[in-house]
Amino acid sequence: MKIGLCVFSANIEKAAKAGYDYIQLPGFEVAKMNDAEFEKTAETVKNCGIPVLGFNAFCTGELPIASDGFDEAKTVDYVRLLLKRGKALGVRNFGIGAPLARRLPAGFDMKKAWENGKSFMLAAAREALPYGVNVLVEPLNNKCCDFITTLPEGKKMADEIAMENVGMIVDFYHMTVNGEKYETAAEYIPFAKDVHISGCGEKYERPFVGEKDRASLESIAAILKKAGYDKTLSLEPDNISDGFEEKAAESLKLLRELF
Repeated sequence: MKIGLCVFSANIEKAAKAGYDYIQLPGFEVAKMNDAEFEKTAETVKNCGIPVLGFNAFCTGELPIASDGFDEAKTVDYVRLLLKRGKALGVRNFGIGAPLARRLPAGFDMKKAWENGKSFMLAAAREALPYGVNVLVEPLNNKCCDFITTLPEGKKMADEIAMENVGMIVDFYHMTVNGEKYETAAEYIPFAKDVHISGCGEKYERPFVGEKDRASLESIAAILKKAGYDKTLSLEPDNISDGFEEKAAESLKLLRELF
């Protein structure tokens, strides 16, 4: 199984030095770069020799997914930009997390939210298909957004779109916040094209994993092994500046041992 790290562009070199198999970059950060900034990022990736397999944190609240602010034309333009830049980096997955883009006003019609969200995912998938890029529905926790907050909802969305490049991300951090038992993920692992993990703090922060997380990680490893999952395992901590190198290396050592 390949083990990767979700990082901002400033930490590409650090992730490579720590020994991760690949990285994922925030889609919203890459989209906001001007051409010179992106070229510098692409050069850093090339020099480090670490693959960029995906974009996580796909967009911000400026590009709504499910609310009345959804705009298909803007969605297509945004996806095309990330596809162009993703092609230069070798990206293969678009993870549609984006909690700020999935918040809804109180009392918002969930049927309309579903229709808008489906249109967003479908537009992204159609654009991504010729590039060989997967569009992955990521269920988030119900503390950070209001739309697709459970694995069954994520699977339902992927099934309704029914395109070969549409799949799921199973994120055990969001399951933790929701209070869900890890065992319930077993039936969804076969449909996952990526699995995300991180620690979970008292205020829902996402630290690097460490020895305190060993029992949880052992449970996750057992579930993935039983399901025959051997694709990618992506560590997705919050962006930090203090102690990044040490924490990244310690986490990878533990993950190599358990996975």
